[in-house]
Amino acid sequence: MKIGIDLDGVVIDSDTTFRTYEEIFDIDTLKGNNLVKKEEPKFQARYDWTDEEEKEFIEKYFLTVSKESNLMSGFIAVYNLLKKS
Repeated sequence: MKIGIDLDGVVIDSDTTFRTYEEIFDIDTLKGNNLVKKEEPKFQARYDWTDEEEKEFIEKYFLTVSKESNLMSGFIAVYNLLKKS
């Protein structure tokens, strides 16, 4: 059996880490509070950033977020169950 797994938000809890760095970027780099839709899942809609600011955020933090994000709780147990099937 082959198992395909979506990493972002399924295996890795990048959402929490992204939100942390979004706030740091918005307040520290942009010197403001540009949050417009707190409940929006994608930062492109959550913040009132220009296309250039979005690109700057991605270039500055994407690798950091990827390295610092934790595994979703319960992932290893579910993965092991799927492997047994």
